[in-house]
Amino acid sequence: MQKDNFQNFRNLVSQDAVEDALEQMFSLLTGQMNTPFGETNKFKECKREVLGLLARIRHLAKQNRLGILTSEDANRQTIIVANNTLELIDLLESAMDSYPSIYPVSSIPPETVSNQPSAYVDKPSALEKIWGRNTLKSLSWIHEGLKCSKAVCRIVAPNGLGTGFLLANGILMTNNHVLSLPDDLKNTMVEFNYEEGSDGCLLPVCRYKLDSGYFYTDKFLDCTFVRAVSNDDETPIEKWGGLRLSKTKNIDIGDHVIIIQHPNGGVKQIGLTANEVVNIYKHNLQYMTDTMPGSSGSPVFNDNWEVIAIHHAGGCLNKNKMGEKIYANQGILINEIQNSSELGTALKEADEFAKN
Repeated sequence: MQKDNFQNFRNLVSQDAVEDALEQMFSLLTGQMNTPFGETNKFKECKREVLGLLARIRHLAKQNRLGILTSEDANRQTIIVANNTLELIDLLESAMDSYPSIYPVSSIPPETVSNQPSAYVDKPSALEKIWGRNTLKSLSWIHEGLKCSKAVCRIVAPNGLGTGFLLANGILMTNNHVLSLPDDLKNTMVEFNYEEGSDGCLLPVCRYKLDSGYFYTDKFLDCTFVRAVSNDDETPIEKWGGLRLSKTKNIDIGDHVIIIQHPNGGVKQIGLTANEVVNIYKHNLQYMTDTMPGSSGSPVFNDNWEVIAIHHAGGCLNKNKMGEKIYANQGILINEIQNSSELGTALKEADEFAKN
């Protein structure tokens, strides 16, 4: 049973489907998490290696598509990744031979069931696979995303329409170029629930003014903190919850990101599919997620629904200190904002409100 899996991985590599092989290896390792093998250091090492090779092969493919690498250079580096993958397959097979393994029951076409021995259902099926990137998500993941979406609002400001999101107790983040000056707050309204329901009709919108005495901003990091306030006759601002900011710097090329936004100042939408981090440069996170004017100030989430960046730009951007360009969308990394003296104070205040 194990031999079938590892031979399948090798066959995929020989067919130039290295990413498919790595995806299936990752799925196999994920399935071993609650087994004796899953508790070993070797398991953790193999899983890290698989994720590293996956990020590398996706980055090479992206660079090739964007013209950053020639096809010859991409092929040469892909061969290196393929050889590393074959070495990892040998290592993983050897490691797992010493431990009992558990495999999922495979699906069998109904017309073949009666002709197969009972042991057949225990073997991995060549009829099932992860096609490219593993996009399988639990339904609880979707429910968590819907909960997070409630904290995202449309900003109607003197400078135009933008997007923002709540942290805690009405403290709201957006871009400096959306709200640049304290005077902007007097004529600004934030709107929650500006979205369509399951029937396609607009939901009731809740509007809030901003506290003119609360304003933190940083033009370089293109980030502003303000506070939305509720009147007695309005829905309490706390109803919309608050988003969690990522506490880690572990963001890699090839990671999946999601952006909830108000593109073109319209109803709330989500950039959910075909999203990938393509570059990290200084305080900037660059990705292929779709955005439009009006998306400025949107939260950029990782797969755990933690905010890792605030979206602010798109187009032909600086990729590195040599001035090379990349065509992508871009956000400011949250950990860079957390390190800012003034903005860090605002974030600590939001954290204190969240704890109380």
